Amino acid sequence: MKTNFSKIRFAGISWSVGLVFSALFFPSAVQAVPLSNQNQMTLRMDESLRYNGSDWLNLPETRFSPKSTKQPNEVVFYAGDDNLRHGADNGFRSVQLRFAESYHGFHPLLQGAWDSTGGSYIGTGLFYNFNLPDTLRLTVGTGPGWYRHHGADPNLGYGLEFASWVELSWVMFDRRVGVSFAHLSNAHLSAQNPGTEGLAIATHLASW
Repeated sequence: MKTNFSKIRFAGISWSVGLVFSALFFPSAVQAVPLSNQNQMTLRMDESLRYNGSDWLNLPETRFSPKSTKQPNEVVFYAGDDNLRHGADNGFRSVQLRFAESYHGFHPLLQGAWDSTGGSYIGTGLFYNFNLPDTLRLTVGTGPGWYRHHGADPNLGYGLEFASWVELSWVMFDRRVGVSFAHLSNAHLSAQNPGTEGLAIATHLASW
């Protein structure tokens, strides 16, 4: 009887080790095994808790969810002040059209901006998302564009200007919002290159 019990225990251990090995290296085989209703309910609850606790596990998400780490096509609106370094307080507005298509994580965008002095900027560029814990996201971007100051300050010295910016965003009330800091200069293509900086609130208006 003692020998039979040892054999049964050895068989049980072997079966458990084999099941774990199959789950690690042959997950499709394990998924093919039907689960009881109770086990299915437990699995759904476990996945739900894991999803709500962290999105680092790459569980399925919709592109419409503001918590999603995937970049959708989206429209982002900025409102803030520019020309900060020169002591001016020029209000500006900006709109970005961000695209989901990417190359090694770099996404294209189109952007336009205008300020209270009559200056305007239109350009393109690339941006990259760094997904942080919870809903935090750090986005950096840069690209060329065309600037016109229409005789008002700031006169950045050249038509071709390069915009660089960084944005920290998070989800609040089911909408992604954030703060952004941007720099605009002509990279010394002109002898006059004062550059300008802007600080703004970002609101992600729409995504699809």
